[in-house]
Amino acid sequence: MLIIYLILGLLLVCLAFVSWGMNPYRMLGYFSIPKEKKENVDSGGLFAFTKKGFIMIAITVMVSPFIMQIFHLEVYTPLLMIFEIMIGTTIIWLISQKYDHNAKGKRLYFPVFFALITLFSTGTVAHSFIPPKTVIKEEIIQFTGSFGFKLNISDIGSVELADTIPQNKRIYGVGAGYLKKGRFSVESWGECRLLLHSNTPPFLIITKNDGEKFIMNYYKPAETENTYKQIESLKEK
Repeated sequence: MLIIYLILGLLLVCLAFVSWGMNPYRMLGYFSIPKEKKENVDSGGLFAFTKKGFIMIAITVMVSPFIMQIFHLEVYTPLLMIFEIMIGTTIIWLISQKYDHNAKGKRLYFPVFFALITLFSTGTVAHSFIPPKTVIKEEIIQFTGSFGFKLNISDIGSVELADTIPQNKRIYGVGAGYLKKGRFSVESWGECRLLLHSNTPPFLIITKNDGEKFIMNYYKPAETENTYKQIESLKEK
């Protein structure tokens, strides 16, 4: 995965240098400026700022995965990538407005609206990446977070750990690489609820008395194994 992040960072560096040679009015919404207003745009300043902005984003994209690895927070690295790129690009867009010396009027509303949409989208994606917590209260076990679920211990027919799971296809939810949350069509098992945060086994498979299956795991295998032991001990009571 680190190689992918490095490649992504290098692509952003290339974008920074390519943007240096682009017509500034085709960047950041300036393509819509009438010809008579283009003279009031500091194209040189816009060029330099845009180039530096993309280079800074590229540096953070390439460096942050190593920092996350040091602190054992690799599970949040994809989320951080999305945040850095989306928020970084939005900041570049907003600050670039100062290079346009024309009267802003209502035209400033669009970048502000875009910034708000970006923040909302980033927050939604961020919520999907947050691993669930296992909460056990009396006879109920709950997996919190996005697309989480609750189960009555008495409704659980079996629980097991598996090294592999069948091929699956998203019906509703999130499916981004190893992150799979929501309802999925699983080969030979039908529709199942998934809460997967890693491609690395084990996978915890919970089967209800009526046959419905729930498949989940954590980024760290030890957490998945611990959850399995907790459910097993509750069933034995």
